[in-house]
Amino acid sequence: FGTLLRRFAAAGADVDVAGLHGSARALMLARLCEEQEAPFLLIASDPVQARDIAEDLSIFGIGGVVFYPGDEMLPYDYHDPDRNLTGMQMRALEALVRGDCRILVCTARAALKRVFAPEDFEKMLIELGTGSEQDPIELAERLASLGYERHEIVEAKGQYALRGGILDLFEVACGDPVRIEFDGDEIVSMRDFDIETQRSTGNRANITVRPFHHIVPTTEGIERLSKRLESIAGARQDEGARKTLLPAERLEEGISFFGMEHYAADVHDLVPVYSYFEEIPHVVFCDAEAVEADVGEFREEIERRFEKTREEGHSYPEPGRVYIDEEEFEKMLGKARKLRFRGLSWKGAVKFSAP
Repeated sequence: FGTLLRRFAAAGADVDVAGLHGSARALMLARLCEEQEAPFLLIASDPVQARDIAEDLSIFGIGGVVFYPGDEMLPYDYHDPDRNLTGMQMRALEALVRGDCRILVCTARAALKRVFAPEDFEKMLIELGTGSEQDPIELAERLASLGYERHEIVEAKGQYALRGGILDLFEVACGDPVRIEFDGDEIVSMRDFDIETQRSTGNRANITVRPFHHIVPTTEGIERLSKRLESIAGARQDEGARKTLLPAERLEEGISFFGMEHYAADVHDLVPVYSYFEEIPHVVFCDAEAVEADVGEFREEIERRFEKTREEGHSYPEPGRVYIDEEEFEKMLGKARKLRFRGLSWKGAVKFSAP
């Protein structure tokens, strides 16, 4: 471990480690984190490994460990994403923007997908608490702007219902919906409730409302999208041109549709998730060979899927605006200290072995 520390202390260090597997890697990382002040970006070879490492680090007493899951769908896929994963992603971004994340654990695919800029995301968050003042009508409008839909009865994530002085909300990152009771503009009580029975299951003092989608349309953002789509449609007045302009029209009208989050790069200034850190993080590659292979496959998949969407008549933003390209990622890595877990043997690696 002393040899590892000495090598890792050098600026721009790139250290290979061999002979460690499973929880032994997390234990060594926990010890390394105790010796370092900078944040860490841990890139795992798959979601299961990422989740296991995050859990192990927490068990070993390391605070500020946050798991950021990737999308369980193909790039540019024309389907609605799993909103449970969206909720986990929003929780992770919240931890990052609040400075509560010291170690971000994710897959390469998650690390390469652009997200809201931190200053924009922070403005999107809505903080509600008992005793605070909030006009329920204005709150409903803000919920709608974050992608929540109004219903008579809340039955799924992303829905809210406003009946007089009671607002029911199923926030994207919460396990249960919450019932917020108003007296005028004052929040007098907040209670979780069961979605099946509609009965209260417990009181709560506050709730943070996060965006339901990875796109929160604004007037300026829709104008940027409209201009790009108009440049593609040109002066044509045929059915193809009308289809090209349809995404901007739907977003302007507040209509959700499959694939709309792919237009986030037009509506927002998106950034790498690791840019939420105030300094360049130390980067750890778990199963480096597998991660490198996955990155290569993912980049090929992005290009292939993007071309397919073009053939299908979609006008999504180009890959470099949605995902981190190779040059940008390598530029970040060039400034970071790096640690790569290798197999049992690797030339020049710091070798750990059982006594």
